[in-house]
Amino acid sequence: MCTVTFLPIENGFILTSNRDEKKHRPTLPPQSYLIKGETLIFPKDEEAGGTWIVTDKNNRTVCLLNGAFENHIKQAHHTKSRGLIVLESFQHTNFSVFVNAVELANVEPFTLLLIDNGSELKFIELRWDGNQKHITEIDTEQPKIWSSTTLYSQPIRAQREVWFKEILQSKNQLTEKDLLNFHLSKHDNGSVNDLIMERDNELQTISVSQVVDSKEGKRFYYIDLITDQEHNILINEKQFS
Repeated sequence: MCTVTFLPIENGFILTSNRDEKKHRPTLPPQSYLIKGETLIFPKDEEAGGTWIVTDKNNRTVCLLNGAFENHIKQAHHTKSRGLIVLESFQHTNFSVFVNAVELANVEPFTLLLIDNGSELKFIELRWDGNQKHITEIDTEQPKIWSSTTLYSQPIRAQREVWFKEILQSKNQLTEKDLLNFHLSKHDNGSVNDLIMERDNELQTISVSQVVDSKEGKRFYYIDLITDQEHNILINEKQFS
């Protein structure tokens, strides 16, 4: 939900997401759910019923970050959970239709990453600033990192981009394990703004999720950093080692 990296690979991508949340917020590990005819695989936020990362048995994967461009004043009431909008995106014929059709009045600002690895890899970024949508087509040949604007200032987000650039330059081709290590490692001398973060208000990185999707198949890996439990879900035909 709060730090996401995208790495293109041959015939697909690796998407890795750190979730920064209250330590005791109830969460279920990823499993399959049948929602309006669509089989979706995701970890569930028990409090709101939604999720921050979800993939299906075919080509589509969606990931959420809170905030759009800069931090915003949190609303006392909002009409719909952002985590439920993530699931709603699969109820449309494609993501282009969804981003134009979805109604977002009174929804808190967010950034939604929508990836379709069908006949060709397509990637749409939807930012909702509380007033209007900002729709961008992301270059699927370039690695990219996002950090939640509600938790990390622009200088901190820029520093994280430097860390990501350094790991990209460290090897000719990164693997999914390299990306997991990046998301699970310390990068500075403090934990307040690191990729594995921890703050005094019990807000910390509580899990890491990773979707590896290629023409050979798809896998969803999840580690709960509070319980140290790991889940490795093979979603369709795969040739992973």
